[in-house]
Amino acid sequence: MLFNEKQLKILQEASKVITVEFEMKNEEAMKLIADGLGSELGKRKMNMEAIVNSHRTAQIAFIQDVVRFIQMKVVESQKFPPAKVAKATEKFRAILDEIWVFQ
Repeated sequence: MLFNEKQLKILQEASKVITVEFEMKNEEAMKLIADGLGSELGKRKMNMEAIVNSHRTAQIAFIQDVVRFIQMKVVESQKFPPAKVAKATEKFRAILDEIWVFQ
């Protein structure tokens, strides 16, 4: 999966939250995010360019689904209490919204 400059910035900023909140290595966080993006793009049969060029409502829905994917994967690991997962994924979602949708 290739990323443009804006998408790479999103990945880097979002991975910072995941590495801190979930005590993951940066590579693990980037893989988790990339897996979430890939999964949601596959479900939509779209590429990143199509998402970036779509309406804000579609972008927000995409971000929410990526965040849910990541939240689900972290919950499945059973390493963190649900309250911590919810708080951390809200921070993660806020970063994605700020960088992607509201730019």
